[in-house]
Amino acid sequence: MQSFMQTPWTGEPGMLDQVLVNKNMLAENKPVRALRESVEIFRVPGMVSGGRYPAPIRFSRPNKSSYNPDGYSDHYPVVMKIETNA
Repeated sequence: MQSFMQTPWTGEPGMLDQVLVNKNMLAENKPVRALRESVEIFRVPGMVSGGRYPAPIRFSRPNKSSYNPDGYSDHYPVVMKIETNA
C-alpha cells in the first residue's frame, strides 16, 4: 500500500481517513485513474467550528443532548479526483 500524504502535527487537522484505490487506478494509461496529487481534506466554513484548533461541527445523535441538526461529522471528509479516458 502506498501513502498519498504523511504530515507531522502542525496545529492543523491532518489526514485521518484513507482513500483506497487498486493498482490499476494508479497506472498512467488506464480508463479510470486516481489523481494522487488531488487528495485533500475537504473543509468549508459552515462545517468548521472556531477556536485555536478548528474542528468539524459534530451532529452527534438525535437522542444526545449535544445533538446539532446543522452539524456534519466528527471528522472532515477526504476527497480525490478521478479521471476517465473514455
